Amino acid sequence: KKTQDEAAAKAAAGEGDVEMKTEGEEAKKEEEEVKKEEVKEEEKKDAEMKQEPEEPEETEPPKAELDEEEQKLWFLPRPVTDMVSTAFNTTFTEFTLPDTEEDFAEIRYEWAQELAAKEYMRSWMQAKKITTRVEDLSPSEWFSQRIGEWQRLQNDWQTKQKEFKSDLVRQQAALDR
Repeated sequence: KKTQDEAAAKAAAGEGDVEMKTEGEEAKKEEEEVKKEEVKEEEKKDAEMKQEPEEPEETEPPKAELDEEEQKLWFLPRPVTDMVSTAFNTTFTEFTLPDTEEDFAEIRYEWAQELAAKEYMRSWMQAKKITTRVEDLSPSEWFSQRIGEWQRLQNDWQTKQKEFKSDLVRQQAALDR
């Protein structure tokens, strides 16, 4: 801006053509200097990035350590189950291990021997029976008969009580005794 202002002042004084050429040259020189400074700054940044220590690529990830309870588990507990809980609760009592009577060509137990697998299945089944809601529970015939008798007896008692409260003569006789 200063060079343009000076050029305008000299042009008014009569030295315009000569000064305009020098102004253009000065502007070009300034632009070149700015470009050179930018290039130098980029080179400095590149040099700094090269000097930064590189992280070793062959570092081993930290090893996971299991506590005592996790070491005892054979199977990983999953947050989402494979079956809907109502379907599981009604059918888990029918789960079995494969048997030779079911026409299997070969049965292999990968984690444990056959006896250990059967014992695990039995203990798992017992634990599930204790903690699982029984979805298809229905009362037996004996219970239905007993509850029917109880309801009839209770109705008889209620009717006798209502009769007693409605008969004032009996109430007075009971109070006089």
